[in-house]
Amino acid sequence: MGKNGLWLPPADAPLLDEEAAREVPAPYPALVTIGSTEAGDLLLLNLAQVPAVLLDGNPVHITEVCTSLALELGMSPWASDVEAVTIGFGEDLPQLLPTARIAHMRHAAHALRDLSERLLEAHQMPETQHQPYLLLCASALDADLAWEFADVIDKAGTVPVTLVARRVRQPRTSPRLRSSTLHSTSHSSSTTPAPRSPCSVWSMPPTCRSPPR
Repeated sequence: MGKNGLWLPPADAPLLDEEAAREVPAPYPALVTIGSTEAGDLLLLNLAQVPAVLLDGNPVHITEVCTSLALELGMSPWASDVEAVTIGFGEDLPQLLPTARIAHMRHAAHALRDLSERLLEAHQMPETQHQPYLLLCASALDADLAWEFADVIDKAGTVPVTLVARRVRQPRTSPRLRSSTLHSTSHSSSTTPAPRSPCSVWSMPPTCRSPPR
């Protein structure tokens, strides 16, 4: 790491030309900004590495965070292979963004059906299995639907599927849920997810496939 946190390759380092570089797959196509520290450093998360990201806070702020993620994914030059679905918000985003990576579903049940179809397509077309499929849901999921999402995501195999949803505390638990551990990426208003909204972000490790509660 060089001065001021920047890294520069040697001046004589061999580099790909622009056309050849376009053919190299992005190493982290689902990399997004989830906030910043008090010092102004950005917090990045590779959504493709976790099955679920749970948001806790004011519903308005949660919708803002989901919208910010959708916009970043829709405009990121390295996210061309990412398919993102907004659930219950962002109806105008597919028309506003210059790409076809964002789809809108009015209800979570429709998104669940679309996810099942995507996994079937990936099974029939193995060359697409590396493409991340992201579900952005700003509203609360009911318990039964959350379990259905968890069950389908658990069967996703090599397809990187991530559900970003509102974290809901409910009394109903199971031994599987009690043994699960949610790792807090940030849980204070001092770490502010883009766009500077005071809401907490929790990521569920890949080995923990319980639904969002």
